[in-house]
Amino acid sequence: MVKDHADASAALPKVSVAMITYNHEKFIGKAIESVLIQEIGAGVELVIGEDCSVDSTRSIVETYPARFPGVVRLVTSNENVGMMKNFVRTIEACRGDYIAFLEGDDYWTSKDKLRLQTAFLDEHPDCALCHHRVSYLDDATGQIVSEFPPPQHRERRTAGSELVNRNFVQTCSLMIRRKAIPRLSKDFAKLKLGDWPICVLASQNGWIGYIDQNMSVYRLHPGSAWFAQNIDYRDAATREMVRFLALSLSREYRGPWVACFLWNLRSDLSLNSRSGNIRSTAATGAALLWYGVRLDTIRSPLLLYYATRLLGGAVKRRLLMLRRGFRHDDASTATHHQ
Repeated sequence: MVKDHADASAALPKVSVAMITYNHEKFIGKAIESVLIQEIGAGVELVIGEDCSVDSTRSIVETYPARFPGVVRLVTSNENVGMMKNFVRTIEACRGDYIAFLEGDDYWTSKDKLRLQTAFLDEHPDCALCHHRVSYLDDATGQIVSEFPPPQHRERRTAGSELVNRNFVQTCSLMIRRKAIPRLSKDFAKLKLGDWPICVLASQNGWIGYIDQNMSVYRLHPGSAWFAQNIDYRDAATREMVRFLALSLSREYRGPWVACFLWNLRSDLSLNSRSGNIRSTAATGAALLWYGVRLDTIRSPLLLYYATRLLGGAVKRRLLMLRRGFRHDDASTATHHQ
């Protein structure tokens, strides 16, 4: 449900700000105000996706659409839908040519942020998305502890294939050309993180731009949707995302992600192979071949090597077990006849 106080006849905004929030009562006001102070000639709308917070976040954000009609729009529901579904529905409610992202616990520090990024995308129509430097704030101490991205990723122009190694685009620095975002599938909504894959999907349709200014703050706090998770959760979420991208990207752009996916799968298969479980080894070897067909990499020497090694090893162990079983039966029969 979208609560909109805008005049239906009003011109569509140039920029939409997608803000998802859940239990951000301590932070949401500062996040919203950092959007409202933006100085940009083009029209801006703020679309807030509020996911039935159990604190006072809902009551706080509900005051803004009436105070700023035509600027603030609220996306809500009567039940919690989860971070990713909230992320998708908020993006789908955006109407601007460009979409900037800001989660409810972060904030912008420059009133020129949207103007500079809009001008950058206007100037470079073949650029799909752009980002900038961000400060990391330890909320417990109030101290800035680091800056992101690392220096090696502060390139004015970068290919989307570089994202396979790590995500160097912080969400609160991101602006994407809306037409570069493909239709977000149900499988996308099942992922546990959305910013990294949406950058990859959009970068199929252009390069990644960078503005060398620090214009945002990313909070590190116990309630953070990503920072607060343990390493096992984050590793599993990342591997799930890699699998999604390997299966979802067009053939022209999938190469690095397929390679990454097969490398991760190879590690899993090697563990299964060493476990000595015949069914598990055979099943994972067959799965590797299936993925090879699905990903159009069946002719890959590495894939064929591991698949045949796993399947061959499973067959060999099965034959050995059968052979041992026959020997045992023969020995038992001979003892019985004696």
